[in-house]
Amino acid sequence: MAWSVQATPSLLTAVLGLAALAIATGQPEQAWPPLQLVYHHPASSQQQKQQAEQLMATLAPSTSIPAPATSLETYVQMQLSVYR
Repeated sequence: MAWSVQATPSLLTAVLGLAALAIATGQPEQAWPPLQLVYHHPASSQQQKQQAEQLMATLAPSTSIPAPATSLETYVQMQLSVYR
């Protein structure tokens, strides 16, 4: 899996894309978990954190950013499980 080849930054970019897609398709509640993951993940770049923060601000401008309820690995596995 991606963790064994150090692809975490690319996964975080993909997770940001999933969040943006959720927002664009009118499913903001689906955007929160991936945005929280990217914002709080230690491997996120400053640019990724800023993108996540900007997207969250469009959803709830005055809301603080809580820690994610799941890990990046768990989130990705849940998203990919529908394709198995």
